[in-house]
Amino acid sequence: MITMQCILRDTFYLYPKAKDEYEVSLYDKCLVYEPCDHSRARNRTEVRLDDVIGCHVMKVAEHVTSLKSTSSFFCVYAYHLTEKRKGTSQFREKKTYVFEVDKEGTYEDNLVISRKWQSALLWLLRGFRLQKTPDCPIVIPKELPAQRHYLVIVNPKSGPGKSLEIFLNRVRPILAEADISHLLLVTERQNHARDFIRHLNLTQWSGVLVISGDGLLFEVYNGLMERPDWKQAVKIPIGIIPGGSGNGLARSISHACG
Repeated sequence: MITMQCILRDTFYLYPKAKDEYEVSLYDKCLVYEPCDHSRARNRTEVRLDDVIGCHVMKVAEHVTSLKSTSSFFCVYAYHLTEKRKGTSQFREKKTYVFEVDKEGTYEDNLVISRKWQSALLWLLRGFRLQKTPDCPIVIPKELPAQRHYLVIVNPKSGPGKSLEIFLNRVRPILAEADISHLLLVTERQNHARDFIRHLNLTQWSGVLVISGDGLLFEVYNGLMERPDWKQAVKIPIGIIPGGSGNGLARSISHACG
């Protein structure tokens, strides 16, 4: 049996259940919380880090008087794999977990705690191992991981013509939750993306996201293969979100990734 390593443990309120305090534990593979009140049913909730995409720290708006202005909050965004009925196709369902930090007398001191949890969680999501030894406790970096930058390429005329709408309404909010900045390229002609990729400085980008049919993805790879540094260029992560009339490749990738 594999023993999970506890990175952080503390007690917080689970927003909006402001009266209920929870013990929250961050492990290297999951986030776990359960009520501190042992007289209540021990409803233990486990959030797999494989389902988590980001974590933000926030403060209550000044006009909200029902919450303490000294509290800080950290919000965890997860997309859990689920199914409407047993045996039906699976899909990702968004779930947001908001923890209220009210341990200290000032917002600034509570913010320090929130940022510590945010930093630990984000470093774990990036694959960084937070480990301790008998002689050295776990050290959580004060600095957050460097922000990722995506090039998003959209063909607005592909298939039913909803690629741009898909990006604005569904993809862009997810990028914001994951704290990923982006540059949007809306193609205007055939081979627009191919020419753009061929001359792009790839060192500025963490990945390329294509929202269209399979054709635009092939165009991107053709542009990469035509570069003098193509052996290195083809290593850049590329994702595709179906938005065209031919989405077989996108569907196959999605199925393989679960």
